[in-house]
Amino acid sequence: MHWNPISDPPKTYSLDHINPFTFAYQHKGNTINIDVKFGFHTFTDKKENGISIKYRKEERYFSPDRYSLSFYLKNIIQKELVISYIFPFRSNKGGEQFYNITISDVAIFFTLRKKEHTQNTLNLMIVSAYEVDEWGKGSFPKGKALKWDYLVFKRLNGQRIL
Repeated sequence: MHWNPISDPPKTYSLDHINPFTFAYQHKGNTINIDVKFGFHTFTDKKENGISIKYRKEERYFSPDRYSLSFYLKNIIQKELVISYIFPFRSNKGGEQFYNITISDVAIFFTLRKKEHTQNTLNLMIVSAYEVDEWGKGSFPKGKALKWDYLVFKRLNGQRIL
């Protein structure tokens, strides 16, 4: 999904930096292609100050803080997320999701699925990402920490975690 720029005259905010991309990840001697997409929670929040943005029947508001952070997400994903611990949980809609709080105190919520009709490709959808204050860390879903490599192994084999 490609995001169109956000216009808040006189400013226009490009979202080109969060267009989909693919990176190669080495897993047990194999190259795994990870196709990354970003949801609109990576540049919006519910605070109702800012430009209203609607996507698939959901309304949120442009967040300058999340927008600023979004410039670092590509690097965080490729350098921090892939060497860290992941926490599985059930989303509000009952689906399997994961989160991680990176070394740089960024909470990343995502889904990871095997791409259909492929051997070594996974789809990584970044649902949301934001900086976490120390006091907010206790509010995240509880669960057993898993290594990223274990999650990749399970997904490549079409297996669920929860």
